[in-house]
Amino acid sequence: MGKTIRNFLLLTFASLFIFSSGVFAEPVSLQMAEDVARTHLRANNERERLAALTARKVFEKRSISMPDIIELQDDQTGETLAYVLGLTPKGFIVVSPDTDITPVIAYSFKGNFPLKDFQDNVLLHMVTWDMENRLEAIPIAPDALKEKNKDLWEKYLLAENSFLDTQVRATTYGPYLDTTWDQGDPVKGGYNDYCPLDPVYLNLGYDRISLVGCVATAMAQIVNYHQYPSSVTFTSYNNYWSVIDPKDGGGTRYIYITATDANMSSITYPAVSYTAAMLSKACGVSVEMGYSAAASGANTYDVATALKNKFGYASATAIAPSSDYTSYGVPYAANFYSRLQGNMQSSLPAQLAIAKTTGFGHSIVCDGYNTTTDQYHLNYGWGSSSPTPPWWYALPSEMPSSYSIVKYGILDIKPPPGGDNYCTKYGPCSAGQGDCDGDSECQSGLTCVNDVGPKYGWKSVTDV
Repeated sequence: MGKTIRNFLLLTFASLFIFSSGVFAEPVSLQMAEDVARTHLRANNERERLAALTARKVFEKRSISMPDIIELQDDQTGETLAYVLGLTPKGFIVVSPDTDITPVIAYSFKGNFPLKDFQDNVLLHMVTWDMENRLEAIPIAPDALKEKNKDLWEKYLLAENSFLDTQVRATTYGPYLDTTWDQGDPVKGGYNDYCPLDPVYLNLGYDRISLVGCVATAMAQIVNYHQYPSSVTFTSYNNYWSVIDPKDGGGTRYIYITATDANMSSITYPAVSYTAAMLSKACGVSVEMGYSAAASGANTYDVATALKNKFGYASATAIAPSSDYTSYGVPYAANFYSRLQGNMQSSLPAQLAIAKTTGFGHSIVCDGYNTTTDQYHLNYGWGSSSPTPPWWYALPSEMPSSYSIVKYGILDIKPPPGGDNYCTKYGPCSAGQGDCDGDSECQSGLTCVNDVGPKYGWKSVTDV
């Protein structure tokens, strides 16, 4: 009884203190962050319970792990950037430190929050960069946005049934990708099996395979999702010098890339093993990846051209929510986020460039959207066993453009109609839904047709 009264008194006091303060920002206490996380978790537990009931699966309820509540702080100033609440059996919820900012920044039930800082810890970098930007932008952020966020804080803290019901019944698109590809391992190989050896290590007498690069890993997963094209061909005209300094003390690497080594005469989808590694290499070569065993890098905006010119896609458009990248040929689009939402609603994964500034950043896949919470599903591509799981994230869609970590994206990624052959779930190939290379692979009495199935909007009950 004492605990119930104490929580209620704290909740009431916090609500009165925050929401009578006009447009001025108020810091968030650890208790408030925990209350918000409990509301979010309560709604998602119920949502997943209902889904499990419908699918006749076992539901595993999650709870907040009390020892795993961490205050993420700025290394320089000590300012609180976010509260990270660990979940049992696994998962996390990231809560913002200020009521002028939307309450729930990110969450996942697929893995724990990786707190160790390393070059490819995209989640830690995203949260750190994003919260630094959002806190700095509070004085110039629109009052309407801050009032909307305060109202959302109040709803999370009060946790009324009407609000919870809205969260439970939210319309969600995706996530569409079920792949967990990664960049490979310099020693063990994997998805980087066909990437070039790092010359710095070769000079030392070691074989170290260059990493795939996040741009190529994200791109390859999208290509695999669309299951197009059936082949990729490069010529000697596409040869190039790979030049990169990964800042590991080994200096700049120079590797001559023979593009024809990335040719794929026949691609079988879904790509696994050899095919996945070759597709990862082909995507890297198509964007002229700079290779090394420490880090491989390319520009995400080159993906749009590569998809159209090298992979034969009908459309792929690089656009930005700000004018920061117009000098790179990426046009500003005021409707960037509405177009991104439209892509998610049309089952079209997008590729996003994430960065604090115009320098070092990450390239990730966006493959889902929650219309109620305005959160997007992000897949970084660091493997199923990595500490960085796919997660849902409240992208800074209403922030002043210069304070956004989303620099630009590759949207409207679509293969052409009438390309490869597919069977529908209503008239599957003998091996199941997917690629169909000839009528003999279809069920008896059916013939293959071009580009059918849910990704292409085909609704016929039979192949014709």
